[in-house]
Amino acid sequence: MSAGNAEDQVRYVLTSLSSVNAGVVDTVDNLQQHAVTNLTNGLADSDIQHVIGTWKLAWGPATYTKNPNGAASVTDNTMYAATGQLGGDDVCFIAVAGTNLVSIYGWFTEDFGVGTLVSWPPSYLGATAGSSSPGSISQGTDDGLSALWQMQDPTTKASIHDFVKSLGGGVKVLVGGHSLGGALCPALALALVDSGAATAVSAYPTAGPSPGDGDFATYAASRYQEFKSWKNTNDIIPLAWTDLPSAQDIYDSSEFKTCTSEDGPQPAGPVVRGILKYLEAQPPTLTTYARIGTDSTFTGNPMHFSMLVCHELNHDWTDVGKKLKPLLTNADFVSIYKYMAGTTDDPAWADLEAFVEFLAQMAYQHTSAYSSSEGFDFSHALTDAIKRYVSIPKTTPTEDAEFALIETLLSNVASFLT
Repeated sequence: MSAGNAEDQVRYVLTSLSSVNAGVVDTVDNLQQHAVTNLTNGLADSDIQHVIGTWKLAWGPATYTKNPNGAASVTDNTMYAATGQLGGDDVCFIAVAGTNLVSIYGWFTEDFGVGTLVSWPPSYLGATAGSSSPGSISQGTDDGLSALWQMQDPTTKASIHDFVKSLGGGVKVLVGGHSLGGALCPALALALVDSGAATAVSAYPTAGPSPGDGDFATYAASRYQEFKSWKNTNDIIPLAWTDLPSAQDIYDSSEFKTCTSEDGPQPAGPVVRGILKYLEAQPPTLTTYARIGTDSTFTGNPMHFSMLVCHELNHDWTDVGKKLKPLLTNADFVSIYKYMAGTTDDPAWADLEAFVEFLAQMAYQHTSAYSSSEGFDFSHALTDAIKRYVSIPKTTPTEDAEFALIETLLSNVASFLT
């Protein structure tokens, strides 16, 4: 295994299963039931148990939807807790889901809500800081933590605080999360300690952006029983919100080949540079936020596009091309392109292709690379097993939600730039 050890792999599998509602569009009740069914079946899957052993669902899963919209609702946050054995210890692992691809609230409130800081600890925790300088977290982290804190087990109605407190001292409490969950899980672990739910809690984020400022990073690190954070050096997301300017050059190496060039790199085109400029402006300053501790790292191999994918991207008459073509005349896409390229010319198909390829590379490095042989080294059987329970549906409601997200992002960026 290239990244970490067998225990790191188990924690990442458990974390991955928290994203059971990724891309699912349905009623709030059906979303909750979907999470319960898929997580229960996932933990019982023999291919998954072959790697992680036997884990019992002990709390949740609980889901949160900020803005219910009938049958077009999506899950903004998901969390569950399972008990099992890890390293010879009795363990309770709490897994916090990452950003749901189709959650506009998750992206634009919890992820990008970094312009305002909230002092630690937030009042709703009923907690007391163990230091006179506990620092602050982003408003987005606070919004996400608040959602987790008010969740209830669907059967017992117990909060995560009350559940953890009921475990007693004989069970180790671990909290993991990927992406948005990688920002929320350190905050949740600290909340459980500072609120008195447990005296010792460990946090294991992967691919997470920084949740708070320098004082918070120092304080939080002093309060965990153990803290271990993993990031892929080719993943843009952990650069938020401390080193986003370097994201423009991250795929400029010739290793990152494109569909239009066998040898050329995959540079950030005008629209991508516009999006990155917008993101860089979200925190008060680029030195406001700080990483907690020292990240453990691995380097994901570049994703090379297959001939089939390139064929789909190269022609506007293919199934993929037909879906992407409206973006080429999207007023905000055109506006961003012209502003960042310093031209009055309209973007060409190659510019749209470059935009999609960059986003695809970014998505791969942020997700699949972590389970690759360079990351936590999932076998094909394990990967296929997890996909049975965590997989973006290829349905019209999901595709509509994906495009709504892209259009919202382009609208925000265009407004910011112009």
